[in-house]
Amino acid sequence: MQVLGVMGDYAMTFGSAGLAFASGDVIAESLRQKEDAFNGAYGAMGAGLVLGIRSGSIGFGLGAGAVGAAASLAVGASNGNVIRGPSGFGDGKIPTKKFLDN
Repeated sequence: MQVLGVMGDYAMTFGSAGLAFASGDVIAESLRQKEDAFNGAYGAMGAGLVLGIRSGSIGFGLGAGAVGAAASLAVGASNGNVIRGPSGFGDGKIPTKKFLDN
């Protein structure tokens, strides 16, 4: 039963951080009236602060938020190209292979 308690704690922390990220992103977009890469950075700062509160260290939360904000800015500024695979991957130009014929 102890394992379930630990799993529940992690689930609550992860869910709270996700909620803070999504809320920060949407609230920033609403207040700023812009849809750009900075909205995700504000959300990431909120998620980092949730992690800091959970860990008991606001310094850790600020650091985690800053790292998350930098990653979010990198992905947002590149229109997602930072996380895509090599060129030709998933572009539909390479025919898919069937392993089992039905």
